[in-house]
This record gives sequence, structure tokens and C-alpha cells, in this order.
Amino acid sequence: YARLKREFSLLHQITPQKCPYGLYAEQLSGSAFTCPRETNQRSWLYRIRPAVAHKPFRRFFCHNNVSDAWGDNDPNPSQLRWKPFDLPADDAKVDFVEGLHTLAGAGDAMTRNGLAIHIYACNASMIDRAGANGLANPRDFLTPRAWFEDRDVEEYAVVNKYQGHLFVALQDHSPFDVVAWHGNYAPYKYDMDNFMSMNTVSYGHADPSIFTVLTCPSSKP
Repeated sequence: YARLKREFSLLHQITPQKCPYGLYAEQLSGSAFTCPRETNQRSWLYRIRPAVAHKPFRRFFCHNNVSDAWGDNDPNPSQLRWKPFDLPADDAKVDFVEGLHTLAGAGDAMTRNGLAIHIYACNASMIDRAGANGLANPRDFLTPRAWFEDRDVEEYAVVNKYQGHLFVALQDHSPFDVVAWHGNYAPYKYDMDNFMSMNTVSYGHADPSIFTVLTCPSSKP
């Protein structure tokens, strides 16, 4: 009883102003502050180190295959196709971020109107480098349980996509040092075995609207 009472007391001490165990409290917001309360996406994170403990962002120049310069190419009404991209050489290690190639796009990344289409080819896991991607049924996304890293490294690269360009910030520790969190806005993972390839009936027939050739968000519907 004494132990439970002490732990209950510690839980009530977790506030944005004061955290137990020397942790840093940060709110991760996934929606605008003007959104209705029931649609807010946010989580309180309790970290070993603050998220701002990294070097300034700089352009990520490991490759120049990601672009949002749609106006650099003249329009072409002819029937077109793209050739397959070259696979990484056997002696080259290319991860997900390095293997990205832009295929097409429209709109403006700065105003967040439009979209971009990328393809990737990689043969190596992301080691000491972080990125994210995925879209499928909500129930297939798994949020983390009790696990974190307290790991110092010589150089950890955090890659960020901002206004159609890639940037990278270096830091001397793992960014996965969130010891505790609560809320509805959290990182997740997805098992690709649950993904149904289109034009198959592996699990069931997809909704007909999924076969829309291309849709592009705009400021006016």
C-alpha cells in the first residue's frame, strides 16, 4: 500500500513545470490550436533530454533526387513512362532516405496545397538516422509500449522534410529517449504483411474510390 501510494503521488507530480526523475516535459502537437477540442491531437512526452538538444538543421545533400520544382520541366502531352530506377550497387549501402526519388507532383509545398509522389529503392536499414512513412487502416498501426534508449553516439542524424526539401540535424544521442507519454499523438509502426497490394483480392476487395488515378488537395474543394 505504501509503494502504491508513493507511485500515485509521483504521478500527480508530473506537470509541465516539474517532472520526477529529472525528466523533461514536452508537448507534441499534431493539430492547430484553433481546432475543436475533440479533434486535437497532442501528447505529453517525458524525455531524458530536451528535443532541442541538437545542432542546427542544414540541407541534406547526400543526394539530389527529391524535388518540388514542378515548373522546371515543360509540359508534354505525349504518352510517357518512366524507366525503372537503378538499384543500389552491391557494395553500396543505401537506406530509405537516400533511396528516395521524386516522380511527380503539383501545388506548392510552402502553402501545403498539392502533393508529391516519391519512390524508393534501398538495401540497408536506417542506423543512427530517423525518418517516417505509412498509410493504412488505423488498427494496424502499433504505438510504442514501455521502451526507450539512453544511448550516446558519436553522430546521430535526424532527417527532416520541410517545404519540399530535406534537412539534417546532428546530435550526440539517440532521439528515442521518451521515457513516458500520454495522449493521442504518438509515433507508430506498421507491419507490411498487413498491406494488401492493389489489383489483388488477397484480403478482400478494396473500396472503388481507391482506384482514383490522382487527387490533389487544394485551398478550395
